[in-house]
Amino acid sequence: MGTMKSKIQRVAVSVVGIVLTTVAVASASPSVQSRVKFGVHPVTYFGGFRVPKFQVQDGTYCPDHSLSVFVIGGKGGLDNSLPGVDVFERGVGTCHVATQSDSPVVIRTVKINGRTATVATSCYGVATTTCTVARISKYGGHISWSLPGNATHGATQITVDGYNVSYTTLLRIARGVRTSEA
Repeated sequence: MGTMKSKIQRVAVSVVGIVLTTVAVASASPSVQSRVKFGVHPVTYFGGFRVPKFQVQDGTYCPDHSLSVFVIGGKGGLDNSLPGVDVFERGVGTCHVATQSDSPVVIRTVKINGRTATVATSCYGVATTTCTVARISKYGGHISWSLPGNATHGATQITVDGYNVSYTTLLRIARGVRTSEA
């Protein structure tokens, strides 16, 4: 009996260890959240990439010089075939920059934790009517939605970009952004 009990305890400890490692969260430190005027929402699933911490973009990236925050996973981009993702958060109505995909076209809407989000990809060279989410894995794409503000922080625009990853992976990462509505 003692041997069976110890085996069960070892299995239980192993399972707890697995659960603890799979719920690692990319989250903003209090110093990151205090530097921006919008809510920063942690990422609970990052597509198998190392879970980083949010970084504050100093405003040079944004035409209006507003602050934004981001996390990046992988080394993928439009100039290589490596997989990569990023989650970019900013105040609604700020930092209007070109997205990573060439001529992005909204190809569908989806629900992300109760909010309507747009899915876009490059439709360069094909008719918009034949442009589907299948293009995301080859040409990149993004899912974008906004969240309302509260008494302490303004509304947030969230964009999840993917490079050389499937639409399914991009969607899982977007749904892994923790919000108060989720």
